[in-house]
Amino acid sequence: MAWVGRDAACKSLQGLCKPGLLEIQRGTKAALTQSLDCSKLISVQAQLICGDAELASADKALAEICARKTNVAANKTQLQADQRVWLRNSRNACGDKACLLRSYRLRIDELKRMRSK
Repeated sequence: MAWVGRDAACKSLQGLCKPGLLEIQRGTKAALTQSLDCSKLISVQAQLICGDAELASADKALAEICARKTNVAANKTQLQADQRVWLRNSRNACGDKACLLRSYRLRIDELKRMRSK
């Protein structure tokens, strides 16, 4: 998917780009964009995550649990493959914040239930 620009993406996503209380605070906004230049992100999903504190927090939580699980996994290759399948079939199928939050929460819950082997 080609990057269409923030204005076009925000219009097509029905106002999800309006800043919330966290995003309009100078320190929080800077922290959200510190590690990523949102204008260089290609996917709508990545742009939504980059511009929203709640989605960014879910993304960070998933990255942390995924890293912990990978460190102790007997089959790291399978876990990484499963993560790529989740990205392709669940996260990247989303076009709005509600869908992304649901996808992240389900994946986090799935990883928490997974036992180390």
